[in-house]
Amino acid sequence: MIRNIKWNGFIKYACENWPNEVAGFLYVENIYQINELWHVFPVKNVSKDKIRRWAPDKKQNEQIKRMAKKKQLIKLGNVHTHPYPPNKKYELDKAKVYVMPSSIDLKFAQKYRDIIRGILLVGNNVVYESFWHDMWGNKINIMLNEVL
Repeated sequence: MIRNIKWNGFIKYACENWPNEVAGFLYVENIYQINELWHVFPVKNVSKDKIRRWAPDKKQNEQIKRMAKKKQLIKLGNVHTHPYPPNKKYELDKAKVYVMPSSIDLKFAQKYRDIIRGILLVGNNVVYESFWHDMWGNKINIMLNEVL
């Protein structure tokens, strides 16, 4: 499954804020049409423990909701990062554990009825890999085509 995605600065934001977790809300326009386009809207992390958790800024969340409604976008879920430990050399086979959804991730995915969630594994200015899943943690195979 190939999807067009507009990151809206999220990748840069994620790399600049590593090793903190960051998040963005995932919306879609023209759903089920040939010109379907996913949008990620970064949102400030207000969690007290930004390395292990993320919590969206409520005011910014409301602004994004209003903008999405005005543009007739549909919320799919969210994208957030997991930091790759700063003191470890990246190894693909060992990295899988860091990109998987945690029990807390799944709890919130189910609470908010997210259709899809993306997790990006971020190191020092590098996105190593991504994992896309449904609210239950089942992997969804997606190839992304970045749209500027």
